[in-house]
Amino acid sequence: MCKEFMRENIVFINDYFVVFNIIDLDRDAGKITVNITENGHHTIDTFELFDLDSWAYFEYGRPAPEKIYLDDFEEVAYQLRHTFASICDETVKREVVELWMGDSPERLVGKTYVHYTDKFMIEQMNKVNFIIPKE
Repeated sequence: MCKEFMRENIVFINDYFVVFNIIDLDRDAGKITVNITENGHHTIDTFELFDLDSWAYFEYGRPAPEKIYLDDFEEVAYQLRHTFASICDETVKREVVELWMGDSPERLVGKTYVHYTDKFMIEQMNKVNFIIPKE
């Protein structure tokens, strides 16, 4: 992880808000890897960095790519919930992720009668991999 991993940018593109969370930033190699949350889907992609009058940016979107400027990324904590929930949801039961996020499952059974053991919750958390390997 890089020191910028707590930075996020939200951009309105093609009728949707797109959330970018920096995963890795290598200015020397001119590359940035971001978690992208768009319309309820999340992907991870690496982009080439460009420079416009000393403003570093990468391009995202089609048909006309948007310039996503690095200086527009802000330090966040709350918005990282999108990234956390998306990564957890790949390997952990949705009901458990909802509990971790502070939400309750909508069903009466989940709200009232289901109580997970600490051992089960630890096993679920051990399934989550927050380190994304470089290709």
